[in-house]
Amino acid sequence: MMSVVLRRFRKALQFVLIVVLIVIFAHALTWVVGKISLLDSLEQSVLDFDFTDIYYSGGYRPSPIDTNIILVNIGPLGKSGIARQIEILSQLNPKVLGVDVYFSLATDSAEAAYLWQVIKSTPNIVLPSQGYTRQDNSPPDSIVLPKNVASLSSDFAGYANINIPDDNPGVGTVRSFFSSTVIQNEHHYPFAAVIAKNYNQLSFNTYLKRNRPQEQINFTGHRMLFNESSINDATYFTIDYEDVLENNIDGNFIKDKIILLGYMGNNLYDKSPVDKFYSPMNERFAGRSLPDIYGVEIQANMVSMILSGNYINQSEFIERFLDILLLFSAVIIFKFLFDRNEENYSIVSKIVVFIMINLMVIIPLLIYHFFLFKIDLRHGIFYLVFASDLFEVLYPKVRRIKFLAVAN
Repeated sequence: MMSVVLRRFRKALQFVLIVVLIVIFAHALTWVVGKISLLDSLEQSVLDFDFTDIYYSGGYRPSPIDTNIILVNIGPLGKSGIARQIEILSQLNPKVLGVDVYFSLATDSAEAAYLWQVIKSTPNIVLPSQGYTRQDNSPPDSIVLPKNVASLSSDFAGYANINIPDDNPGVGTVRSFFSSTVIQNEHHYPFAAVIAKNYNQLSFNTYLKRNRPQEQINFTGHRMLFNESSINDATYFTIDYEDVLENNIDGNFIKDKIILLGYMGNNLYDKSPVDKFYSPMNERFAGRSLPDIYGVEIQANMVSMILSGNYINQSEFIERFLDILLLFSAVIIFKFLFDRNEENYSIVSKIVVFIMINLMVIIPLLIYHFFLFKIDLRHGIFYLVFASDLFEVLYPKVRRIKFLAVAN
């Protein structure tokens, strides 16, 4: 007579085998779909989607106004115009003045000479460098600054690269940035991190202690447009270039703040797509048509996250463990339903799958909202889509395997 322990062990092996076969099927299907060029756009859409997009686009995140950061639009200004902006703003004593504009290397014009003179005479200015990499999905392995300021130390320059899937701002969503890179034994940090360092060293030290290869951006909002009600998640006070050049600014509004200069259209109400990207805050998390955020706004969100210490945490190990655990639990439920009433199994099991998938979306979003801990269970959800039908096919065959058979 088969012992109770052996019966339970063989039942467990049945479950394990079915789980393994479901996982293999799901990944094999993914591989096949990836080889079909006609489905490339579908694959790109799926890979670019993140369940936290539902949270961000739905307006569930807090969007407090960050009074530490002021955005300034450079509009259509050339080098001399931007230089004049820098001069005017620096006289109002901001604590840090970041210029999210990478200027060309040409130096043979009077306005370029004027710009470099202004930059060198502004002690608290932070400039962007260009980071280049020879490998996809890796931090920069070379850094380039305009040669006039190539001697600028890493304390006042940071790479402004942001991570875009396939380096295509027209398709991919900006979600993260590389935390640091080492080139010729020297540490280099992102533009936003260098700005945070010059504003609050303690916050920057916390950033360093995390020692993460990449940081996910905890987006809090867009620029503030006083006459545009469509943007209801405004976080950053914004000044247009004309107000700066006409000295139409309250000095107390600028004093001891972080000022970020960057392009946000030829005026603040312009819908220019230049230097504009998709973010998780896009109003449409699926089937989006237009990018929603300018590069300088992304930098502002990165600075806000570093200064506030509100980082997003995530563990891939926990995610994969939960994917398998939930699939294993589903298989146990399917076995109970199949043995109890095989005729109604197909309908009831799909109801179970529907409930489980909804819980696998809702509960992680609640955890994300309250704890900023991200749990991405898309693999587990993908497994469950096929699980009930595959179980119905596999279970009768698996339990007839001789070494797995369990006597009644």
